[in-house]
Amino acid sequence: MNSILKGVKDNRHQSYIEYGSDIILFSMLMKNITALESMNKMTTEFNRDECINNVAKALGYDKLEELPHHDTIYLKILLCL
Repeated sequence: MNSILKGVKDNRHQSYIEYGSDIILFSMLMKNITALESMNKMTTEFNRDECINNVAKALGYDKLEELPHHDTIYLKILLCL
């Protein structure tokens, strides 16, 4: 699954990218799997050390400082339309 998420084309200007498509898409998948009701709730719930470390492990990163804010994810979704 990691290779599929990393292979998604990213239309954003490369100099503006802080989070790769894999992190953004994985966050959205996890939001839906955990039945969180809002993007804001996702930002609040996911940006805890335990969750950040688990996402890093799941995606094969050595370390992540934080996960994307819901506004970042929303912007990514808009740019893909």
